Amino acid sequence: MDCLASDGGAAAGFGAFRGLSSALANGLRIAPQSADQAGHDGGATADFGATGFGTGGGAFNAGATDSLERCLELLEAAVASAPDELALAGFPEAADFAGLAEELSRGVEYLQLLGAAAVDRTRNAAINAAGPGSKAAGWTTGWGTGTDDGTEAAADATSIASTTTATAAGSAPAVSPADDGSRNTAEFLRMRLRISACEARRRLALASAVLPRTGITGQPMPPACEETAAALANGTIASRAGTTITTALDRVRHIAAPAELARMEHALTGTAIGNDHDFLTRIAHRWTDAIDQDGTEPKKTSATAKAPSSAAPAADSTTSKSSRPPTNTNISSPS
Repeated sequence: MDCLASDGGAAAGFGAFRGLSSALANGLRIAPQSADQAGHDGGATADFGATGFGTGGGAFNAGATDSLERCLELLEAAVASAPDELALAGFPEAADFAGLAEELSRGVEYLQLLGAAAVDRTRNAAINAAGPGSKAAGWTTGWGTGTDDGTEAAADATSIASTTTATAAGSAPAVSPADDGSRNTAEFLRMRLRISACEARRRLALASAVLPRTGITGQPMPPACEETAAALANGTIASRAGTTITTALDRVRHIAAPAELARMEHALTGTAIGNDHDFLTRIAHRWTDAIDQDGTEPKKTSATAKAPSSAAPAADSTTSKSSRPPTNTNISSPS
């Protein structure tokens, strides 16, 4: 309560968000004790289970979304009171405030990954569910080899009439998210979240590497980069650091042994926890260069591509630079 009174509620907001981030991270790994645990928990988000991320479930609406809305209210209060508080703060207090803000941003970045992955999964599922019904009826089989005696046209007319009757009876066709004007999930995130397409693709790529996966038969699988995933979920590394680590691992995954990849991931994750991002980038380059000593095939530079061929004749000083023949008024046209 003393902390709440001294900072105008800012620390309470940060503490609530840290509890929410830990609860969401635990919810991805711990199965809920009860399947019908969908009631409002009054802020006890630590009991929020994996079913809270399902579409249309009451646990999602009463858990993560409700907690985020309350965190936004606390964040607005912190933003309003921060300028006056920081104006009177000393160096230690200002440094602590900057650390809290950075910790909050890392938790938000992890939530961004969860949101991007959920949008991609649910959008693809909705498109697949509405795909057959959203396609227009018509001829799609290509050129035929037989003669048209009118039976195919009659069959098509009967099919269209039956479809129209079924629609009029109340079975409206499903609406597909593919009709929203977005070609893919990254473009949808770009328009909805007002972020760049590069940032949207980065979030989706990182989410696929650090979030739990689902096998072909539906069985749950751990993340591809487990140690990096744990550091992101705990808020000890930033999202950009996770992208640097997973990108470096992908570059050498085709030639490195699994044990070597695990050792590389462990080293890079430890580097990201204790150092800045620029140092992490240099260490990641050293790892990839040490494992893949041949590197990628060099590309032709622009100077090499534009270099003149040795077979081309050299220019002569006596040769006219203009391709237009000289005009002579004394030369008459042949008769």
